[in-house]
Amino acid sequence: AVLSSRIVIFARTLAPLSLLFASVYGSSEYRQYTEQNVLILFIAALSLAMFAPLNTAEILFVCRIKTGYESMFSIMQFIVLAIAVAVHITKSAVSGKQKKLPAAAALISAGYVMVCGASNYLLLAAGSAALILGTFLYLKNLHNKYLWSA
Repeated sequence: AVLSSRIVIFARTLAPLSLLFASVYGSSEYRQYTEQNVLILFIAALSLAMFAPLNTAEILFVCRIKTGYESMFSIMQFIVLAIAVAVHITKSAVSGKQKKLPAAAALISAGYVMVCGASNYLLLAAGSAALILGTFLYLKNLHNKYLWSA
């Protein structure tokens, strides 16, 4: 149970950080640093997962061990996701193109938060729908961006 909880912490740290890195370092001048950025992502998520305190006396309803400072991790996750969406909005406003990309990032973020905190099937279905729709819009927009930029 401890190992699976650490894997969940790793994944829940990696997902918002990867969305943040995709929005901040998504331009063409940062393409040569992709491997370094992925390494930074994995090291940050892994170190947080390994050093996060676990309260083994309390097992949550989703069959994972409660993390110490759970509210701090949630607040940091919200901050990282909000920064990622804000960067997408700013880049879209500055470039004047890709108007759907900030909406897609917001849908991905909202869906991710709903799925991670889902305690019933309705919230799980709504979060999954938002996550799938946001991912579809995001990937379609990226495809159109790189298809016509060459």
